[in-house]
Amino acid sequence: MGRVKVSLLAAISVALLASLSACGGSKARTGPQLPASVTLSPATGSLDIGGTLTFSATARDRSKNLLAVPFTFASSNPAVLTVSNTGVACAGTWDSLVIPRICTPGGAGIASVTVSADGVTSSPVQIFVHQHIDTLIASQVTAAPGTPAPGPGACFTASTTSSTTARNETLQAQAFNAGVDITSTVGQITWTAVTPAVVTLTPQTDPSGNLTGEVIVAAKTPGMTQVFASVGGANSAPMTFTTCPVQSISFLINGIPGNTINAPKSTTEKIEALVTDTSLSNLATAPLTWGATNPTIFTGLPTTPTATASVSGSGPGGTAITAACIPPTCNINLSPMQAVFPTAAVDATFTGAPSTTAPSVFVSSTGCGATVNCTSTIVPITGTGSTAGNPIALTGTPNTFVFGPSGTTAYLGTEEGLNRFNPAVATGQVTSNASIPGKVLAVSPDGNTVVVSETSPGVFNQVFIFNSGTNGSLSALPIAGAVAAAFSPDNLKIFIATSAGKLFVFSTQAALQQNITLPNLSPPNSPTDAIFHPAGGFGLIAGPGGLSFLATCDNPSAPTVGTAAAPGSIFIRGLPGGRFATLAPPDIEIVSTTIAGAGCGQTLTAAVPTTINLGQGNFSPVDFLVAGDGSKGYIPIQGSSSILVFDIATSSVSSIALVGNPSPLSASLTPDGTFLFVGASDGSVHKLDTSLGTDVLQVPVAANTLCVVPSGPAPACLPDLVRVRP
Repeated sequence: MGRVKVSLLAAISVALLASLSACGGSKARTGPQLPASVTLSPATGSLDIGGTLTFSATARDRSKNLLAVPFTFASSNPAVLTVSNTGVACAGTWDSLVIPRICTPGGAGIASVTVSADGVTSSPVQIFVHQHIDTLIASQVTAAPGTPAPGPGACFTASTTSSTTARNETLQAQAFNAGVDITSTVGQITWTAVTPAVVTLTPQTDPSGNLTGEVIVAAKTPGMTQVFASVGGANSAPMTFTTCPVQSISFLINGIPGNTINAPKSTTEKIEALVTDTSLSNLATAPLTWGATNPTIFTGLPTTPTATASVSGSGPGGTAITAACIPPTCNINLSPMQAVFPTAAVDATFTGAPSTTAPSVFVSSTGCGATVNCTSTIVPITGTGSTAGNPIALTGTPNTFVFGPSGTTAYLGTEEGLNRFNPAVATGQVTSNASIPGKVLAVSPDGNTVVVSETSPGVFNQVFIFNSGTNGSLSALPIAGAVAAAFSPDNLKIFIATSAGKLFVFSTQAALQQNITLPNLSPPNSPTDAIFHPAGGFGLIAGPGGLSFLATCDNPSAPTVGTAAAPGSIFIRGLPGGRFATLAPPDIEIVSTTIAGAGCGQTLTAAVPTTINLGQGNFSPVDFLVAGDGSKGYIPIQGSSSILVFDIATSSVSSIALVGNPSPLSASLTPDGTFLFVGASDGSVHKLDTSLGTDVLQVPVAANTLCVVPSGPAPACLPDLVRVRP
């Protein structure tokens, strides 16, 4: 009878299974998902006897989704370590696994902890329980015989081919309790570099793959960092490790040493930086920062630190290109800061037909002045450069109008606040900051940072350093009478000169240097202009008394200012080959410079200027514009109806007459030097073809579009702020 019942039950079971299969038994399970894996963290642990450690458990299904499931913790050695139901470990014994309150210390030893859920168990985690670590000592492992190793205070080269200086050293750590070495009981020792970019840390293992507590510290990037060991809540005293700093930089052009590129605009030229560190080893790679004086005529300038660049001319023209070792990406954490520059920039000239795209030209005016309800504007020259477009309102009367080198942003200084102009927006876009009044003195090479000087009578004089990029930082500096400023090509430093003949040096990487005396530029020979050497290593300040210069990498506690003769200078402009042209009416002076030395010990020597009389008698220049390739200089002169042209190679002088004989008020040169746009007293912007030497087009700009009033006559506003977008 029993057998019949069993057979009957079996038949019913088979029928039920068939029925379930027919009714969709292959459907996905709808109940709770089972875990496919369970993990436990931390992956290792080191505890004082009587200490506690909280574990975190995670369960995931086959699709890696997190699951909410109950966990069970277990210790392989409960005499050394117990784990509560909530995952809190005690280096000893808990009074309760459900509601743990008191951890009674046990003995030293090793325990493996696992966690499980629904039958799935994690990999074991080893916990080392030991006596309290009084001291953790890190030290250098004795080098093997014949292994080069620098002495105390020396450095390790990042060169992979150097045979004279070590690339790394091995460190070890020992743990002590009451003077007794307990290193073997504390478990895995970890090593940390405060600045990981400087070194590479490689923990060492024995033949069985177990960590030995030793670490190889290898040179990675020039700079300094501290390295320390940690275990069981104890840290060793830090040890200083220095990757040999960059000492010098020179260039290869297409594999050949040199500093000159002269190529058709469509070709690609490879620039490699040859970098030597203080151990005299050559670095295969180095994180150098690149910059250029005229970046819009070519492509390929690296935007991230590297030692090579492949550049191609996008249009004709000239530029200087440099690469420098700049903190905080190179020569990291050195004190004082050690920025290293080449002794000469790469002078690049690209040849070919000019672009057929009409240049973007924008016009504004200082004419509103104090006129009530007068709105100043920016007026674009549209189409092929033959008509004035629709005005774009500003929030104040501009006193300066400066484009960043890349042409993405222009800045207009006003006493009502800084105006930022975005020319890429179809109708133009202006944003303003009322807390930054004054004149724009300089814009950074990347176009993000601007220097504004507030020197209006009756107000507190100060200088604003405003970054319009992602951080939007604003520094207000109590600098009185700032009249000139310049950025180093790498954006590292700003030199700010005052009418009192003082120099201030600003950097986000160092404290402000203040009141550095410019020996030959004290009143009445106050500074008038500032520029950096195109290689980046020196900033030069010009004025009626000549030139003063200071190394970008100087000694902040004792800056050494050099001087050079260039009397009467009003403007200073850079030329190829480390030369400079200063405009000193009635003359132009050509100053040749030479940079020697390495590291922060570079020196600049200026030759006696070559003086060329322009044959115009004394005059008041509106501006001094020099083509990017250094071939010609253009001088609009107050009261003259012609633009003076100075051929720098031949020292010859010519002129381009303005149609209708107006006087120039403002001028701006296209990046390729093909056209010069001149705002003139006849209310027009004149387009001068520099190769033909003629005024080929005159674009009237109505006064009531430059200065808009709601009713009544507008001021007689003239186009005295003309700028070509780079």
